[in-house]
Amino acid sequence: MHRCATVLFSGILLTALGCGGGAGDYPDMGTVSGTVTLGGSPVSGASVSFRPSEAGARGAAAVTDSSGYYELQYSANMEGAKVGEHTVRISTYQEAGPGDDGELVDAVPETIPNQYNSQTTLKQTVEPGSNTFDFELSAEGEIDKHEGESYEDGE
Repeated sequence: MHRCATVLFSGILLTALGCGGGAGDYPDMGTVSGTVTLGGSPVSGASVSFRPSEAGARGAAAVTDSSGYYELQYSANMEGAKVGEHTVRISTYQEAGPGDDGELVDAVPETIPNQYNSQTTLKQTVEPGSNTFDFELSAEGEIDKHEGESYEDGE
């Protein structure tokens, strides 16, 4: 599972956040951490992404640990998220694909209802300094099973 989370987190950072970002390239930032629970239980291995409302602005992402705890990363060498309003998505789904060792890793099913990921209603405003956002998610709601999707379809 750790390998899957690492692969997913790397993919999130490269895809959603972009590359680069040397010293002095950062907007006003705030650190962001918290926990994710579903029906009162911690959610392990969930991707948490914050996408700014500002068009073209870089997002931030994290993967929850076994206690549901996350800390957002803006880039490989910068923690936190851009100050301002963000749309938040939380998901456990991971498509099958090559792992760190090149072996095929099985898909991980979605366990979180759509209103927190593909049809998210979650919003948070990041302030300068330290921000704590705990997400106590309800297990009620439709869950996308990603049926018919495969690694080959996404290539």
